[in-house]
Amino acid sequence: HIFGINFENIFKILVGLSFILAPSSLFVWLKRSAKAEIAFIVSIIYLALPYRILDTFVRGDVAELISFIFIPLIFLSIDLVQKEKNKLKYIILGGFAYGIFILSHNAIAFIFTPFLFAYSFIYAKKSKNFFFSLTIFAVGILLSSFFWIPSIVEGKFVFAKLFVENLYKTN
Repeated sequence: HIFGINFENIFKILVGLSFILAPSSLFVWLKRSAKAEIAFIVSIIYLALPYRILDTFVRGDVAELISFIFIPLIFLSIDLVQKEKNKLKYIILGGFAYGIFILSHNAIAFIFTPFLFAYSFIYAKKSKNFFFSLTIFAVGILLSSFFWIPSIVEGKFVFAKLFVENLYKTN
């Protein structure tokens, strides 16, 4: 908005970027373990999931659409930390992706984090690699702590029930 773009166009740009970057990040991750054709087809399915269409055209939830970019990138960084020699670079990149994931939509991050942990544990060849994967989460949590620590500490001063208590009830 600082550059003179109105909010409607910013919304369209963000939705467009999410529709380009989310399947692209999934393709990059899947291409490491599957044929490029299969990775492409799965990426197109990821692009056209009914939930993403609902997020776009019914709810208009840009934050959630943006969060779907980072899920495959975190999976990719877990793979790279467990398989590559230069782990520090991938730990930092993965931690950065996980931190932005938390900041983009903390509810989706809360839902997906157990799956990310499970993936780290199941595909770790050695326990050492699993602990390297856990450092990705530690870096991401630390990078996003400026957001979630105040929300936890000051949460008692917010009446969130007022916003969601009767949200889906009909009159």
